[in-house]
Amino acid sequence: TLDYLDRWDRLVPLAVNAPEAVVVARHAEIGQCVDAFRAAGAKIARMSGSGSTAFGVFDRRLAKEPTLPADTRLVHTRSLTSVAPVKLLD
Repeated sequence: TLDYLDRWDRLVPLAVNAPEAVVVARHAEIGQCVDAFRAAGAKIARMSGSGSTAFGVFDRRLAKEPTLPADTRLVHTRSLTSVAPVKLLD
């Protein structure tokens, strides 16, 4: 049920982006960003959408920022520690 998706760790296996491999093959910097987030301990690290952004979901503040490709801008945001319950509408 959807109640199962109320925690980040349960979302990890579902966090996929089908075109990511194709885009990374043409733009290695995106893959380097995703890899850097994973190496820094991201629970989820992916390219968003069609590749304009890469993101990482961390369960705590990073002690050290990941090493990213030159001219890459890192933006820190804060999120909730759990995912809001989802209800299906009729």
